Amino acid sequence: YFVLDNAAFLTKTALVQGDTAATTRWAARAWLAASLLGVLGCARRARAVLKDEKRPGSTAESRAIARRDARRQAALMTKFAGDAVVAFSASRLNAAHPILVGACGAMSSLVGLWQIWPRNAREGGRLR
Repeated sequence: YFVLDNAAFLTKTALVQGDTAATTRWAARAWLAASLLGVLGCARRARAVLKDEKRPGSTAESRAIARRDARRQAALMTKFAGDAVVAFSASRLNAAHPILVGACGAMSSLVGLWQIWPRNAREGGRLR
């Protein structure tokens, strides 16, 4: 995706000759594929984590860690799903409603911000 996205940028800025619209569509399709693969990968990891949680002999601490990891995977899956809607619209495969695209893009951005926000602030601590 990043290679095609950079190629699209270079054609838009006229540093490289080429069809800007076609390059942008290919970049968006690669983004869509990466997002869909991300959703599938997160679902697979969340399923494995929850399966380990139900394993006989697991401790309360290991179950809590498994639930936290499953929540992280669910958040990441939500981010990838939002990215997929935005990429689908950008690829021009079919028209998506602008409000849906905007809401999914905002949701994806908020999940991304949540992921990089300092952990102590999320858990009630103070920022340093």
